[in-house]
Amino acid sequence: MAPNSPVPERDLTTAQFDALLRRLDTDRNRAGEKYEEVRWKLVRFFQWNSCLAAEELVDETLNRVAERVAERGDEIPDVTAFAWGVAKKVRLEALRKDSKTVHLPDLPDVDSVVAIDGDWTGTKHELAERRLKYLRMCIQCLSPQNRRLLLRYHAPKGRRIEGRQRLAKENALSMLALRVRANRLRYKLEECIRKRFATDSR
Repeated sequence: MAPNSPVPERDLTTAQFDALLRRLDTDRNRAGEKYEEVRWKLVRFFQWNSCLAAEELVDETLNRVAERVAERGDEIPDVTAFAWGVAKKVRLEALRKDSKTVHLPDLPDVDSVVAIDGDWTGTKHELAERRLKYLRMCIQCLSPQNRRLLLRYHAPKGRRIEGRQRLAKENALSMLALRVRANRLRYKLEECIRKRFATDSR
């Protein structure tokens, strides 16, 4: 499980992902386009429902769908409709966990959370100041290449999609691979911050 992920993370195999694409369309290119279309609609669904880490929740949703399709594809007549049902379940799980977390304003316009131990006794202002301090420290611990990738991936909203497409091309990555790498770096930051809070509380 990724540290502080809003829901338990699943490792999707290539076979499972391919099975999902085949159910979306027999043509690989059209299947990829449909996958991105469904994914974008799910991102908006989670954002509209005030969920943190919307993109991570979408990845978890589609991972669960791909697992089920690979296992019992014939039992799912409409993959897109099934994905919406899974998304609603993931949303409920995320909201339950969100009630036990505090927000981490890590990067501009990025929703992120980090669980803080219940024995924290400082004020909310002190907590925010310390989070920001640790965030800066942990970002500096990343390699220059990873730091640039993460900051560019989480650029302010606007033409973010086009920016991420350029970033993927520059790094010879697919959009899916870019998301995975960026999410891993973000989880690494969250774990670094959590450890610093834990060390301070001792």
